[in-house]
Amino acid sequence: MKVLQTMNEQYLSFYDYLQSNNFENVLNKLKYRYKDKKIILFGNYTFLLVVLKEFNITNYLNIVGLSNIDDSNVNGSDLLKNCNITIYSPTEIRSVDFDIILDVSESLKVTKQYLRQNHYVKKTVEINSLSEIPLITRIKNFINKQKYVFLYLKESKSIVKTVLYDIICNSEEIISKTNYLKKLKDLKTQNRKLKIAFVCSSVEDKNIFALYNLVKNDKDFNVYPIIFVPNTYLETESVNEECEEQKLQEFEESNKTELIYGWDKNTNDLTCLHAFKPDVIFYQNPIHIKNNFSPYKMSKTALTFHVQYQSVEGNCNEICSGYYKKQVSNMWKIFVQNTTQQNEFDKCTNLHRKDVTYNTHNKLNLKILEYLTKLKDKTIEIE
Repeated sequence: MKVLQTMNEQYLSFYDYLQSNNFENVLNKLKYRYKDKKIILFGNYTFLLVVLKEFNITNYLNIVGLSNIDDSNVNGSDLLKNCNITIYSPTEIRSVDFDIILDVSESLKVTKQYLRQNHYVKKTVEINSLSEIPLITRIKNFINKQKYVFLYLKESKSIVKTVLYDIICNSEEIISKTNYLKKLKDLKTQNRKLKIAFVCSSVEDKNIFALYNLVKNDKDFNVYPIIFVPNTYLETESVNEECEEQKLQEFEESNKTELIYGWDKNTNDLTCLHAFKPDVIFYQNPIHIKNNFSPYKMSKTALTFHVQYQSVEGNCNEICSGYYKKQVSNMWKIFVQNTTQQNEFDKCTNLHRKDVTYNTHNKLNLKILEYLTKLKDKTIEIE
């Protein structure tokens, strides 16, 4: 299960990376650049799967084979075999009739050295990167980021904080932080109960439901029924809805808690979450948050939270893929129980000095309720 989890987190990370950098535009340019050329894709097998499954790269390029340094991973992947493209070990590449190798690994330099020094390819073969961000895209991204840095300065009125965030945050993080400041200012003008939603993917963790009941029993808040989503990583994974609904019904009856199975499999959306228009959203597990109701997207309308009940020591590689880091870095606050846990989590997720983790110094759920009360009373400082 951990192998599948790691693969799915990598898959989401690579897909998000390519999508956020307009990979379809890159493919359209490569289509004309490499017209009539025979191409082998080389690199991380999960990345290969993303470009084949999500971007239909064979519609743009003449792909005659796949390869990877780790023969066992590539040849052992049934998913890649189902793509109907021949998988070659590096030692077999030289005998294949092709013109170009397009690399999808993290380092084109390493791939070139590996293939050239071991004489796996002929000198006439071109080796280029498929996934490198074009210079023009990087320039546009930089200009776009500075635009939002200025907007953050306008909202926060803090030069020091703005300069810090400009250095350590990416464009999306600056945008979400700006959105949260706007939401906080908006809440200060509202004279009503806070509307709070919980998005959960598992009935196994009792802590989040204890928090839900604690907040729901406070008459100062309007708390919606818990919204359940499938406990999956990829939108293409199959879900046994009958089994899921049965588990939820049993949990609802035994815990006297209102639940909604909110995932619309036809639209890949949480329509009920958008319909509720909550001011605050608690996410049980960041890795299960799909893109259209991610913290980044929802920051336009709500403050987003996650509660890290468990220590992450020793589990950094498992939980902190690029996709996971993106999700948590775009949240308003992540509650942790103590300084040790905060340092662990910040280190694993690259959140140090981004003002996302909130140390409750134990008494976790009670401190969260206290934080929500400050929001309601409009006594939270705008950072």
